[in-house]
Amino acid sequence: MVAGATLAATVVLGATPAWAAEGTTATSGSGQSAPVGSTFSQPFTATVAGAASCSTVSVTFSAPTSGASGTFPGPATSVVVPTSSNGSGGCVATSPAFTANQTPGSYNVTATGTDTSTNPATVSGPANFSLTNAAAPMAATGGTPQTTRVGTAFPAPLQATVYSSNNTPAAGASVTFTAPSTGASGVFSTTNTNSATVTANAQGVATAPTFTANQTAGSYVVTATSPAAPGSSANFSLTNSSAGVSSAITATSGSGQSATVGTSYPAPLQATVLDANGNPVQGASVVFSVGGAAGGPGATFAGGGSTATEATNSAGVATSPPFTANTVAGAFTATAATAGVPPPADYTLTNLAGSPATITAGSGSSQATPAGTAFPVPLAATVTDANRNPVPGATVTFTAPSSGAGGTFPGRVTSVTVTTDASGVAVAPTFTANDNQGGYIVTAAVAGVSPPAAFSLVNQAPAAGSQGYWLVASDGGVFSYGNAGFFGSAGNVHLAAPIVGMASTPDGRGYWLVASDGGVFTYGDAGFFGSAGNVRLAAPIVGMASTPDGRGYWLVASDGGVFTYGDAGFFGSAGNVHLAAPIVGMASTPDGRGYWLVASDGGVFTYGDAGFFGSAGGLHLVAPVVAMAATPDGHGYWLVASDGGIFTYGDAGFFGSGAGSGVNVAGVAPSSDGHGYWLAAANGVVLPEGDAAYQGSAAAAVLAAPIIGMARA
Repeated sequence: MVAGATLAATVVLGATPAWAAEGTTATSGSGQSAPVGSTFSQPFTATVAGAASCSTVSVTFSAPTSGASGTFPGPATSVVVPTSSNGSGGCVATSPAFTANQTPGSYNVTATGTDTSTNPATVSGPANFSLTNAAAPMAATGGTPQTTRVGTAFPAPLQATVYSSNNTPAAGASVTFTAPSTGASGVFSTTNTNSATVTANAQGVATAPTFTANQTAGSYVVTATSPAAPGSSANFSLTNSSAGVSSAITATSGSGQSATVGTSYPAPLQATVLDANGNPVQGASVVFSVGGAAGGPGATFAGGGSTATEATNSAGVATSPPFTANTVAGAFTATAATAGVPPPADYTLTNLAGSPATITAGSGSSQATPAGTAFPVPLAATVTDANRNPVPGATVTFTAPSSGAGGTFPGRVTSVTVTTDASGVAVAPTFTANDNQGGYIVTAAVAGVSPPAAFSLVNQAPAAGSQGYWLVASDGGVFSYGNAGFFGSAGNVHLAAPIVGMASTPDGRGYWLVASDGGVFTYGDAGFFGSAGNVRLAAPIVGMASTPDGRGYWLVASDGGVFTYGDAGFFGSAGNVHLAAPIVGMASTPDGRGYWLVASDGGVFTYGDAGFFGSAGGLHLVAPVVAMAATPDGHGYWLVASDGGIFTYGDAGFFGSGAGSGVNVAGVAPSSDGHGYWLAAANGVVLPEGDAAYQGSAAAAVLAAPIIGMARA
């Protein structure tokens, strides 16, 4: 191959997701040679053939991480380069400049193509580029350039590497280091003169004795020569400085300050730079940085930048320009750095939240409890400033109605004052319903903010008859309430995929859980009739429904595919339909001869004897639909959105919703007579509506994973 030619690797993509690795060739740029420490004359070019679009194709160039190798800009031994079309069906990527390291020898740089248009991404290669780092007969490999204060020893020893004519280290070679005899120079410790001779080690490296600057300031060159490398020499650039050399930087003023978001900090930052003898260094360049982490608290200097460079004065002190807090509250670290001195100096700064601007209801909203009992979830409100930062230390007053349906806080008072914590959250003490049945509002107010936060609460009558339900979390944890028995859970099982759905047996003495990979878990009297756990699914499972006799079940995937097990009949699927939105749940008809599927946009698909009573598919939804439930007679159904919104069709009655509750609803279950339903939120809150009696919730539990659904006992 001719040196200097362009390097190209061709990767042929077949019709399958795999790359045709046999089509990979390195046709340009291979076989180059460059002296150690120098840049190769030609970049590396890789061509990938067969991709549908070059916009999804990239090439990763990788060099060895040890031994003979080199670096791309950064420096880095690996770089990812996007491709562009060459007009002939190929996607071309050209590497940035590549520089040989100080180790001689031959090695390969590889080029690997990646196409992200497939899932998983397809990979081709590698294509190899054969390169050689050529050893110079003699090279300065340590101690250059460097500066020291006059009369002091240079911190790093001078090192020269000698190679023989066959490109191998010249072990045992004699090397003489020579400094200028007049002017700025220095002396070696073993000879106390400007010259010293040493022997190279097994790696061909000769290390000079300690070299100490004389009292003359200035820059000069020390030369190393060896009989083993006639006509060659190694040069070391050294400087004797009378101004001092930076050795340490400290934060001397400005740390520990705070400022309200959007306002200026009261004082600038100051840093002091000293040399190794503790003397101030004048004229040292100091870079101040107040940016903070991306998206987090930080500040900017005048003009909008997060960094500023200032020089030290005669006392070695650099002073930053004024700086202003950004709009994110919290503590962050600013730094001051100067070249050659690790680590930088640190300053602890804090952006304080502004005045309260909003208050919102968090946990505890839209609860119900029997009259005379305590609400299961404490009322909590969050106070934020105009930039949505939580405001700690704000005073929040929770107030319940003074007459009619309502309740009291400890001490039988209807109003209580609480201070927000570091997260801006004020949590009210236990709130207990009074003996008056009905719904009402408890408010949470903070001075100067309107409107207050509102908590919609209901004092219920005791339920007529026992009711119960289960909640299930994505880690397989099961929570039982009322007359719902606990028969086991997958909470302590190492799942291959998260749980996405639950169905109960007709007698309420068991239940099934299904994971997104189609795995089915049975508990109580729930029988196992098969699973899709060993099936290569085109889309993940999102829900399940059981047959009326409990001797079978259906699974549904997000693409609308339906899988049947036991006596569950197949009546059709949306697997071959181009869906506008993914399927999120299903429900079966009372006789088990049909089922409905629902998509996240509210679209409803009917199969078998399942009647179509309407859908939310044409509505502009505030939040996506997450689940559905059928009425007991199968002549209607409810859809529920993640914001708690309820959509009713057929004979499904509307009994209330969780809209505006501030919780993320994950499931719905109807009461036995269809005159009510429960809504389950991801945080474990249960919202009863109609005649669905509240039996408890997991809101007070420390959940290891979010609730994803529920089933009625």
